[in-house]
Amino acid sequence: MVVGNRNKPALCVLLSILLALFVLLATTSAPVEGAEKLKAYNVNVNETSVSGLSSGGYMAVQMHVAFSATIRRVGVYAGGPYHCAQGTINKATTSCMSGSTPPDVAAAIASTTSFAKSGAIDATTNLKSSRVFMFSGTADATVKPPVMNALYKYYANFVPEDSIEYINTVNAAHTFPSDDSANINSCTTSSSPYISNCRLDGAGLALEAVYDGLIPRNNAALTGKFIEFDQSEFASGASMAATAWAYVPQACASGAACKLHVALHGCLQNYATIGDKYVRNTGYNKWADTNNFVVIYPQTVSSYFSPSNPNGCWDWWGYLSTNYDTKNGPQMKAIKAMIDRIGSGYAHVPAPTGLAVLNTTDTEITVSWKLAPATAYNIYRDGVQVNSAAYKGNVYRDGGLSSGTMYTYTVTAVTESGAESPQSAPVQGTTTGNPPPIKPPTGLASTATTASTATLKWNAASGAYAYNVYRNGNRVNTSPVQATEFTDSGLQAETTYSYQATAIDEIGMESSRSDSIQVTTKSAWQCKTFRTNNYQQVADGRAHQSLGYVYANGSNDAMGLYNLAVTHTLAETADGYYIIGNCP
Repeated sequence: MVVGNRNKPALCVLLSILLALFVLLATTSAPVEGAEKLKAYNVNVNETSVSGLSSGGYMAVQMHVAFSATIRRVGVYAGGPYHCAQGTINKATTSCMSGSTPPDVAAAIASTTSFAKSGAIDATTNLKSSRVFMFSGTADATVKPPVMNALYKYYANFVPEDSIEYINTVNAAHTFPSDDSANINSCTTSSSPYISNCRLDGAGLALEAVYDGLIPRNNAALTGKFIEFDQSEFASGASMAATAWAYVPQACASGAACKLHVALHGCLQNYATIGDKYVRNTGYNKWADTNNFVVIYPQTVSSYFSPSNPNGCWDWWGYLSTNYDTKNGPQMKAIKAMIDRIGSGYAHVPAPTGLAVLNTTDTEITVSWKLAPATAYNIYRDGVQVNSAAYKGNVYRDGGLSSGTMYTYTVTAVTESGAESPQSAPVQGTTTGNPPPIKPPTGLASTATTASTATLKWNAASGAYAYNVYRNGNRVNTSPVQATEFTDSGLQAETTYSYQATAIDEIGMESSRSDSIQVTTKSAWQCKTFRTNNYQQVADGRAHQSLGYVYANGSNDAMGLYNLAVTHTLAETADGYYIIGNCP
């Protein structure tokens, strides 16, 4: 990602200025000849996802964070934390790319929280229900892996870690990873068009990470249509091209319920630079065809003057305005307006009402609801759909449940075209009988020891409210442990102890004990080092000599000749036991 200006001869600079003025005038005229007006489709904008590479990766993060009430799915290839550049190109080209001084994650989190409180971006609580995909090539020398590691830490502050998928072990350069033979660059090549054959379906990995139940992609001829649409009605003078591109599957064009994906190119990847390669060769359209996604490819324009954006990058450092990464950022508003236009054709389906529990047994809960203007329904238990096929009735018996356990249900209505309503108001039901015993925690292990302490860690147990820790059969915690880590103190040095853990549920029922582990504390001996010549080491009683050679006491490490010239450092690791070298 090259974000700065390049040196040009004076004539080229003048021509660039004239070109920039021409583009500015062109983007203010309407409509653009030959380009279609972006249409509305039956798309629920709350199912929108966004992805991008490089500057597009940074823009994808900005769109996700700023519009998190709508955009809750994001894929980032070689990007970084929100507000990383803090409005300066210096930070953009140093810590936000090279990672030699990693991005300030704490500052990014603080800016996000502050912007949300002011209303400049959506509430950060929306991010809890987000799903995030991240890709960082180990050979990326442009946006280096430490920058993406910082993005992971940033997202982990707002998004549950099990909702973040991070691939960072592929030997890939600064490029979009694909498995399309049309992309002739190797995976370790970072050159135009910055799309490589990595034998890895990057688009599919992202989409499958942020959506459930996708159908395998279409590897045959596409059935949909590529549309060049008039982008100028959404952006005027925002370093965006007059036109952009969309891929619309045949089903979406015919009115079927569809989703929307926004694919953002990187620097030096806009249509004017590489033609339709990003639009056609990244792989998104193959997935769109079988899963009813409209895909839009917004486009930047390169300019050398007002603004200085010679490589057609998205604005992630503030070259357009100080509010570049908020809901009022020029490019942000333009892309959001495209999303809203497409979603304005959504056939809204009202949520079912009257959801209630009819009956319960030890293993079943039966729920019912009022009939809605729909052809079928989906039933969700604790947020997970439980009906495997479209359900036609309005009474549903859910089986295979645990006794004495509370479950939460919601229902959605589904139309013939596949459009799904919002979820109904929830209802809770509890099966009869005694609750099953809570299972003990797994993965008990020692993570650190001293002469008098042992730190233990374990995996969280499902349904656990707290935990107890047992040493040699006796409980050692005075109050329930709320975390999944505990440090036991007051131990004897060089002593082996047996540990187990149990889980406690909300009503105080305790599980059976976990598998036991053996932990041995360290020695209380304080290691000391001594550096002097071999003669003095022997004289001081730390070594001994035999036949003119010197050996360390205890370890018998060979120290060389018995003289004043040879010098060694000896470490006393136990009383009277010496080794060559420093303390462990």
